[in-house]
Amino acid sequence: VDASLTGSNAFGKEGQVMLDGFGTVVNALGERCKPYLKQIAGTIKWRLNNKAPSVRMQAADLIGRIAIVMKACSEDQLMGHMGVVLYEYLGEEYP
Repeated sequence: VDASLTGSNAFGKEGQVMLDGFGTVVNALGERCKPYLKQIAGTIKWRLNNKAPSVRMQAADLIGRIAIVMKACSEDQLMGHMGVVLYEYLGEEYP
């Protein structure tokens, strides 16, 4: 998971492929991914503050891809926090 997370920070033109791959890894791991969810959420929040609209859009898409795993891991508080973060950014100039 650490290697996938590090690789996901290098989203470039291949961003959609990396996003699909990382989402697949997290979904495949399911509940075994629980120890990494806070780290993943931190990376997503960091990416939501990026200047590039494509990076912010990929971060928002990733939240949707891992939400099922967050729910399966009983991380309701973390999922609620991510929802608040997305809501706060709703009024901004995000795609």
